[in-house]
Amino acid sequence: MGEVSQMPDRRTGESSPRRSPSRRTVLVKRRPAGTLKKAFARLIEAARGFGEAAKLDGVRVQATQLFNYTDADDLKNRTRYAPLDVVAALERAADYPHVTAYLASQAGFALLPLGGFDDPDTGLAEDFARLPERLGELFGEYADALRDGHIDPGEAGALIDRGDLLLRRWMHARALLLDKVGDG
Repeated sequence: MGEVSQMPDRRTGESSPRRSPSRRTVLVKRRPAGTLKKAFARLIEAARGFGEAAKLDGVRVQATQLFNYTDADDLKNRTRYAPLDVVAALERAADYPHVTAYLASQAGFALLPLGGFDDPDTGLAEDFARLPERLGELFGEYADALRDGHIDPGEAGALIDRGDLLLRRWMHARALLLDKVGDG
């Protein structure tokens, strides 16, 4: 068992016996939240573990090497990171680009999925013309949600979904416009 010491309780300020955190049994390696190694570990989890991840097309390393890329505890592995082609292969198979999202966040950016638009030029003018109207509707819904003084989780989720759809439409239109600029 861990050492028992008298530590002040954060809520009451009174001393109470607590176990020393250094002696606790840890079943999973603790990694600081928000590290590249943690992002890669989440990517491996999304690929159903090291063994399954190593079998994916484009992953040219074995499961043990994938583990090494997540290991921040071993001195020799602390500075080892997965090659970009391996990360790309894993992210194609995963439900979310964990490493890319982490890197974007570190650079002050956010990722937004752009899928769901089949024909690039179909309806672009209509979508572009309706963006201000849709944005106005979104802010109206936001104001309605705030009428009772707070936004509940359901309202927040619906607003995020609507806002993300507008952002995807704008980013899709923006990409098409950038292609036109490049053609000129």
